[in-house]
Amino acid sequence: MPQSVIRSAKKQLRLLEQNSAAQSPQGDLFDHKVVETEEQEEHPLLAALREMQPDDLSPKEALEQLYQLKKLV
Repeated sequence: MPQSVIRSAKKQLRLLEQNSAAQSPQGDLFDHKVVETEEQEEHPLLAALREMQPDDLSPKEALEQLYQLKKLV
């Protein structure tokens, strides 16, 4: 490759790297700061799933439970 092409490519790369870092700097991936968020209420569907005991249900009861869960979506 001609040296002029390599120099031009290096120049373009430098410009792209500078612009990229200036516009959206990437945070430290190893920074262990915990971002506190507001606690959200658990969705009723998740609560119902946690309470369900599928091994204790008959096939008909399981189908009924499935319809009840579908209503919560």
